[in-house]
Amino acid sequence: MIKDDIPNYPRRPWVAFLLGLSMTGLGQIYNGSLVKGLVFVSIIMITAFLLGMAWSYILPSLSFLVIIFLAAITLHVGCAVLAYRQSRQVDPQLRLEWYCKPIGLIVIYLFFSFIVTPIFTGTIRYFIQSYKVPASSMIPTIEIGDHISIKKAYYGIKLPLTDQIIFNFKSPRRGDIVVFKYPEDETKDFIKRVIGLPGDVVEIKEKIVYINGKPLDEPYVIHKDPSILPKEFQPRDNLDPIIVPQDSFFMMGDNRDHSLDSRFWGFVRLNKIKGKVFVIYWSCKEKSSLACLVDLNRARWDRIGMVIE
Repeated sequence: MIKDDIPNYPRRPWVAFLLGLSMTGLGQIYNGSLVKGLVFVSIIMITAFLLGMAWSYILPSLSFLVIIFLAAITLHVGCAVLAYRQSRQVDPQLRLEWYCKPIGLIVIYLFFSFIVTPIFTGTIRYFIQSYKVPASSMIPTIEIGDHISIKKAYYGIKLPLTDQIIFNFKSPRRGDIVVFKYPEDETKDFIKRVIGLPGDVVEIKEKIVYINGKPLDEPYVIHKDPSILPKEFQPRDNLDPIIVPQDSFFMMGDNRDHSLDSRFWGFVRLNKIKGKVFVIYWSCKEKSSLACLVDLNRARWDRIGMVIE
């Protein structure tokens, strides 16, 4: 910045603070420190990304999520406070660059809002994705109104926007709860539990699942319909032995009598699995989460932060 014969508008501390709250680093840019502002917003984004990865892939606990939230708020507000203090030290006789003026600040804000932020959130969504569960097939493990997050890169890395697996880290294990593309309509995502692995012989006799001739211990399963349906009617309760193909999996819901799963539409290929469920980050008894924000008694507080193994 250089001296100008005509004094510029002085920097107003309250404006610097509010701009800093609207976007990390924008207060510093308003004060004439473009590089410092960009450094601050970069630090926030990188920190958020690393902590988010640590929470989902290393330590998926409610306490760690609270720590991340508090750290993000502290850094964000701290940058705004620094902008407030810095603005009181800016010489009002200095000629401010274009980016310090209203039009420049608006351009920078829009650039980060509509270009940088979507790229950043898209990168996050490549590794973590969230869903609201609308169906009852996984009750009691996952209730209607639970909001879950999945690790999209838990089993491997896919080529962006495709189902092509680039690096395969591990295969789903029996008991994993996963989200996958519904085989009969890939525009829909289903959530089920992995029951049969590649090469397994799966059989169902009077609601009991057998894997390779042995009954499967399933403490998570509930049966709400006491009747036993014959296999000639439908395969819900009785299913002849079938072999799970290679690179495919047999999926079933925990609410066994009310689940549309592999008994009815077959297997799920590995590359159609989108990720492994790892946490319930919010839960609401109502269809609309807004109802829980208006009336906090409608939230299921005991389920928030529940880790799904």
